[in-house]
Amino acid sequence: MGSDFVDAAWAARHERFEFEFPERTLAGKVILAPGGSGGLGAATVALLAQEGAQVVVGFHRDSARAERLTAALNARGPGRVHCVQGDLRQPEARNRLMETAAALTGEIYSLVSFLGDPARVDFTRLDEEALQESLAINYVTPLLLAR
Repeated sequence: MGSDFVDAAWAARHERFEFEFPERTLAGKVILAPGGSGGLGAATVALLAQEGAQVVVGFHRDSARAERLTAALNARGPGRVHCVQGDLRQPEARNRLMETAAALTGEIYSLVSFLGDPARVDFTRLDEEALQESLAINYVTPLLLAR
């Protein structure tokens, strides 16, 4: 059954998982990426910067890695990476991240979160304290940033 709103050729391509991805649609957009200096986060930040985005990366501890990420991606362009250190569970650190992002263009386009140590708690040590910590890092902090 056809649709007046969907092009049949477009629908057929998507059915075959053939997607079109226009380039540079994020050029100049400011994107917050808390936790973006780690594995999957760093790969995502690299892709966002490649698309021309201004990416503000929040990191907690590993300043050497954040500096290497910033230097490597800013050397490649066209986007820019800005790193802000702090424990984002703390309001002051969240404010620094937001202020850095807002100072770039005055508008934050998106938030992509890579916070925390998701399921890295040894199951035999999983207790209330570990669960509360995981909730604070992985759920509460991203929500506080998003609001």
